[in-house]
Amino acid sequence: MAGRGSPPGHSDFLGTPSQHTVDSEQQPGYGCDLPNRVATEWRSPPVAESLNPQTQDMVREAASLMGKLFVNRRDVKAVYRPDHSGKWHWTAHPFPYTMPDFSEHLLGKHCLGTYLLNPDNTVKFMVFDIDIAKTGKYWRCYDIDQIVDLEDRGYGFDMDLREGPLEAALHDPTADAHRWVRIILLDCIRRLCQLVRTEIDQIPVTVITGGGAHVIVPLPAPIAAEMTRAVGQEIVRRLPTATRINKMFWSYGGLGELTIEVFPKQDTLEGKDYGNLIRLPYGWHHEAGIRTYSIDPESVICPNWEWSKISSLATLRSLPDLLKTKSVGVV
Repeated sequence: MAGRGSPPGHSDFLGTPSQHTVDSEQQPGYGCDLPNRVATEWRSPPVAESLNPQTQDMVREAASLMGKLFVNRRDVKAVYRPDHSGKWHWTAHPFPYTMPDFSEHLLGKHCLGTYLLNPDNTVKFMVFDIDIAKTGKYWRCYDIDQIVDLEDRGYGFDMDLREGPLEAALHDPTADAHRWVRIILLDCIRRLCQLVRTEIDQIPVTVITGGGAHVIVPLPAPIAAEMTRAVGQEIVRRLPTATRINKMFWSYGGLGELTIEVFPKQDTLEGKDYGNLIRLPYGWHHEAGIRTYSIDPESVICPNWEWSKISSLATLRSLPDLLKTKSVGVV
């Protein structure tokens, strides 16, 4: 994927990237024992000890809020890490979450995921997982001066259809597809958020990931996974240009640029171990080389590919009081 470092304009409390060697002592409980090649390529933000006291307090506050809002099942956690070949994968650790777990996730020392379903088959939030296709067709969007130049040469358009890498263009402003990928991703996010607000009166949180976005919908109280999944599927069905691919995936966009998957992906845990998981927000995406971050999709006016990050701590702080005003039901 494109990008080695945080995208421009990042001003959250979580710091900037740096490079360090990873070993089992630095990652107690999750020992990686990486080959030197992989270890030196793993870049992550500084550890908590290098932060000033005020920033450490902010990290602890965000860690506490994250545990309350985005963790339903607390007796097991998922850790994303590379194996000896350098391939990243999720591993289940049957131990309760701790506050240091969340802090280290926010600081990029570990990348954690959370299993959505409790043993009683309830969930605390649902997620619309939007992924950008690896490659495909896209509309090349020109600057005004480029348009004038094209018109001088007898061309009468400001976009033209091309084909090439899409996912890698999300965080690479120099890529031809960068603008179109962001335009279609923002369009999908906005429509999902509007439906969540109007149809089920809940509060969506948009998190930009390494290859797309998560629209997370925290719920005021645990709700049956079966009901939550059905509501999520119905919301996606109402999106214009959304086409069902199979039971799990939907295609979005006139050129099929995006796929959408609804979490939870199952109604019960019967015969499925811990069930499906989702990456916790605001951590370091080690493969893409970026920190996942929130945006306010409604604040983006024009051009709609130049969005700004909003503080993850401010986002987390606002949710508990807002959720208190919401009904438990989602239908």
